[in-house]
Amino acid sequence: MLRTALISDRRFLKHFAGRSHPERPERAAVMIEMAEQLHRAGILALSPREATTAELELCHDPAYVAEVKRSASMPRVSTAYSRRVPSARTTTKPASLRTLRC
Repeated sequence: MLRTALISDRRFLKHFAGRSHPERPERAAVMIEMAEQLHRAGILALSPREATTAELELCHDPAYVAEVKRSASMPRVSTAYSRRVPSARTTTKPASLRTLRC
């Protein structure tokens, strides 16, 4: 019999990609709550593990993986500053980086 794995973790609530992005904490909270209440035969509930860099590079360009990792160590800037300096617009919070690797 084939089994279905449902992978969820409350760490997903720490990822914020923007208010209009579908990957937002409010949406993740609803899905996690539903997953925690789902008890059916044949459904395996799992917590994610952190992906290795090599695994991430199976579906992302290595330069992209390096840039996301680098941006997690950058200081956060104000929205007003990021409007004037385009290179400051995209950074990754360290907690988001850990969540994205799951």
